[in-house]
Amino acid sequence: MSISEKSLAAVKDRLPSILGDPEVNSIRESRDHVLARYGPLFQPSKIGLISKAEFLGFLAFENNCHWPLHRQGPSMTSDMVVLRSALEILVDESSPIEQRFTTSIQMIKGFGKGTASAILLVAYPNKYGVWNTKSEQTLKSIGIWNPDSSLTAGENYSIVNDVLIRLSEDLKLDLWTLDSVWWRWGNNQKFSGVVQDGRPDPTELPSSSTFPEGAKTQITVNSYERNSKARVVCLKHYGYKCQVCEFTFESKYFELGKDFIHVHHVIDIHLIGEQYEVDPIKDLIPVCPNCHAMLHRTTPALTVEKLRAIIHSQ
Repeated sequence: MSISEKSLAAVKDRLPSILGDPEVNSIRESRDHVLARYGPLFQPSKIGLISKAEFLGFLAFENNCHWPLHRQGPSMTSDMVVLRSALEILVDESSPIEQRFTTSIQMIKGFGKGTASAILLVAYPNKYGVWNTKSEQTLKSIGIWNPDSSLTAGENYSIVNDVLIRLSEDLKLDLWTLDSVWWRWGNNQKFSGVVQDGRPDPTELPSSSTFPEGAKTQITVNSYERNSKARVVCLKHYGYKCQVCEFTFESKYFELGKDFIHVHHVIDIHLIGEQYEVDPIKDLIPVCPNCHAMLHRTTPALTVEKLRAIIHSQ
């Protein structure tokens, strides 16, 4: 499938501003860490032994630093025997990609093209790109590729993957970075897919800083951004213990609960309505889901000190 000069020029024209975006740079900088952590896990010799906790960990944005894949996690991991079999099929290079891509996503409820192609990219970073809603919409909008409804998922992926590889070569970008370009393309709002689980890596972040937080966007109701770097710095400082009741998920759920906690905004950002610079130490604090819910039982939210006093008064 050929890529027109006009379409290629359109991408090249937008590329400098996209690659200069701080969130895109954050995604790019996380590449080597994520590949080193999960690449070996997704190799054919290892993937059949993957644990539920390991797979769910990868799905979390704060671990893969790129895609919020966690929503279908419970469905995908409901039968780990079948999931492991599907994953083994997906990464088995002895079979055509058209066949194994289609077969694997049909085996598991909730295991879609975005998750499957993300795993392929992490397993074989120079061979496979990501086909998800964002990349599909962007490629379609600039006239490069549109899926064919008469083809199987695997056949469509084979075609779009060839397109992504060619674009990667023409633009001199690795496939990981190329996917961050599609994410940012035409998106007027910052990434807001911060989830409350996962194991963020604090080593690539400054020990203290401030981050933009709370830029309001209109979707159906007002929603507010959550800056993932700010959360990571907060957890590096406080750890994963609830600062109200002192509960830790690891003490109760062992490995499954390791590095799981909610992060509470001390200031109700929906009351601010404008972007502000969040201090990860002063403005954010880790709390368990129960305490988090209790903090927001009132408007404005209770202070951590007041809720702590309520607990200790009983």
